[in-house]
Amino acid sequence: MLSATNITKAYGDRTLFSSLNLNVGARECIALVGANGSGKTTLLDILAGDAVPDTGSLSKHRNVTIGYLKQELRDSAGKTLLQEVIEESSEVITLRNKIAATHESLASRAGSGNLDDLAVQLSQLDKALEAANGVYRDHEAEVILSGLGFKQTEFLRPLSEFSGGWVMRAALAKLLFRKPDVLLLD
Repeated sequence: MLSATNITKAYGDRTLFSSLNLNVGARECIALVGANGSGKTTLLDILAGDAVPDTGSLSKHRNVTIGYLKQELRDSAGKTLLQEVIEESSEVITLRNKIAATHESLASRAGSGNLDDLAVQLSQLDKALEAANGVYRDHEAEVILSGLGFKQTEFLRPLSEFSGGWVMRAALAKLLFRKPDVLLLD
């Protein structure tokens, strides 16, 4: 699913890793163990595509999605717990836009004959949206949040009211909600 080949990363004269090879297959669990400053986060940043190795290459199977829970979280000010978890990914937003455009094309071509190609396209987009969590969003997010220990009474609380540990759980819920093929936890 995800491969790193001969990657090297150094900062100045300090080499974190050199000629590193890594293959992550479906359903594999891999732990990185090492002292602070040994390059674990840097390697995860590279695997997630947030950093570039000095040498070597990364590859992933087509359509593989990567979810990355970083140690430091971005600010989600003003959002409730549930809003943060169900925030739509760029993939879902793109699918929704394509569905809207296809609907417009169908409406503009109504009565002009063969619309089979647009109907097939719309059906494929609808299936892709469902697969990307575009439907039943609230219920699925609530199930995940409950599984991580949140109470139903907390779903509409502002995220800013939670402690750091609970905010980290909310970030994990957001990643699990998106169902990435590869999940990187730092």
